Amino acid sequence: MGDLQQACQMTADQSAKVQPMVQNFAKIKAQNKQQYGADKASLKAANETNRKNLKANLLTVLSQSQMDQYEAYLKQQHEEKKAAKSGNGGGAQQGGGE
Repeated sequence: MGDLQQACQMTADQSAKVQPMVQNFAKIKAQNKQQYGADKASLKAANETNRKNLKANLLTVLSQSQMDQYEAYLKQQHEEKKAAKSGNGGGAQQGGGE
């Protein structure tokens, strides 16, 4: 949550409101995995609905600028996860651009 809070430049009040949303998102994602584990299509659909619900909830708390930062954060996380899966995860840290 700290990375997300920093990436979106949330205030303490926003962070307090967003934290339960993110926790609920993670809880539902785990429930979806348990319920649909073998059914990849249903799992994907359930997780997509969960993502849309989280985004709709975040829109009630975050500004459009912060939502743009949130989308950029998600994209970065996805790229890092993809790189780690392909065996390039050893250098997934930021700031080493010499």
